[in-house]
Amino acid sequence: VVMVVELYENGKRAAPGDKPTEDCAWRLGLFCAASTNVNPLIGPSTEVLVHMGGKVTERILRDKEVWRLFAPIFLHGGVVHLVLNMLLLLQIGPRL
Repeated sequence: VVMVVELYENGKRAAPGDKPTEDCAWRLGLFCAASTNVNPLIGPSTEVLVHMGGKVTERILRDKEVWRLFAPIFLHGGVVHLVLNMLLLLQIGPRL
């Protein structure tokens, strides 16, 4: 679910009819993935991940955004990251 929200947030930065950009290279309706130059895992841009709670040490220490220690647990860097996590869970899960 979070991956869908990440791609939606990334797609909000450009209108559906706009030409592809580095931050929105692949569009599927309202959802958009950044180019592989920006994110090789086929996912949102770095700005979107930081906006959604990605770990930024300066913000944790200076701005006291302690929630950034836990939010990255739920974020995925891209579709490749999500698929590899699912494959690993399929391999390890039955053995547990």
